[in-house]
Amino acid sequence: YGDVGKGSAQALRALSAQLDAAAAALQQAGPTRPDTNAIAAGAFALNAGLSERHVTALAQVSRPPYGVTTTLRVASTLAAMGVPAAQTVELVTQVIESGGSTNEVLGLPAEVMAGVSHGRGVTPAQAAAGLARAPGQQKPKPPHP
Repeated sequence: YGDVGKGSAQALRALSAQLDAAAAALQQAGPTRPDTNAIAAGAFALNAGLSERHVTALAQVSRPPYGVTTTLRVASTLAAMGVPAAQTVELVTQVIESGGSTNEVLGLPAEVMAGVSHGRGVTPAQAAAGLARAPGQQKPKPPHP
């Protein structure tokens, strides 16, 4: 039990540190005190490979109707799928700043996955790059098999 207890204690310390880092990154984003869901989403983002700076940037761009928690979960999912952190932040920010709907933000992971599935050897990063667009442009449709 000694080794199991040590491992559990280490895991709890690591989780606590990640939650603290997420809370600090969210507090840097603005005056609104982050709630526990946002902090947990921030920790998920950090665990998926985003930095504290990325978490802060995503929290700053998240304004109604885009919730911080939702934005961070979408970005975390993209990063966990293999989209590089900076590209993830750029893509999510671009959709929000171009006035994309909440459903467009929520649909980004599915769109990346569709690009990977239909792209025959396309990486998640390449699929995400295909989704990046200038404001006002139509999103490219994934090719049909």
